[in-house]
Amino acid sequence: MKRVLILNIIILIGLTQSFAFFFENPANLIVNGNAVLFSMHAYQLDPYVYKISWQERSDNLCGELGYTTNSNYSEGVINYMISDLKNNYGMNLNAKIIPWGEPYVKIDVGGKVAAATNVSVSLAVYNITLYASKTSDATLPNFVGSAEYLFNDKSGVGFDVGNFGSDVFQVSLGVIARNLGYLNNLRISYSPLYRLSDGKIFNIIDGSVDLRISNFIVGLSGFYNLDGSISTEKYLNNQHGFKVVFGAGL
Repeated sequence: MKRVLILNIIILIGLTQSFAFFFENPANLIVNGNAVLFSMHAYQLDPYVYKISWQERSDNLCGELGYTTNSNYSEGVINYMISDLKNNYGMNLNAKIIPWGEPYVKIDVGGKVAAATNVSVSLAVYNITLYASKTSDATLPNFVGSAEYLFNDKSGVGFDVGNFGSDVFQVSLGVIARNLGYLNNLRISYSPLYRLSDGKIFNIIDGSVDLRISNFIVGLSGFYNLDGSISTEKYLNNQHGFKVVFGAGL
């Protein structure tokens, strides 16, 4: 298969996608051709999460249809993500179908804009609940604002701000490397989390790497909370976790 898949998925546009459940800004879905991907999320306490997805492109629209389940097979979520490369926005619709009788429908939305030749700004909102049969599934959305400054087309820095629920505020600063041979994207970040209720600060270190080798893509990202888990916020109750992605163009 000599046809080269250009699959430029930046796994982490902001630190919020690094820890928690590795959220991805839907506006970052960029696919040239068809691809199948498999990912695994591994956490300290929570069950592992597996996802298989199909991606394709039509003109300026990129789409993904995926199915996610955990290692207990006790939950199943179907998602449909679409991004518009011309207008630089995207959405991801998530519908829980397992267990039967406990559905929810949530949506993630995101967009980005080039503020200057070497500056880009993005905004994403995750977990907007449209319907939830269980009160525990109707969580407060996560808001993330991100900015990147590139010194050249191969290195730069990123800055992000966001929230987890109504009690945890996050800021992050990362260094970025891109387009170095097989290395498509690398980011290493430091992110203090500030808990408003008691003023405690949690220090997070995270990183991601995205390799593009001919028709294949391999991604790895992970996080570690130096100060332990935050049990009051469900997205942060694991002290560490990582995600592995493997994809192939067809």
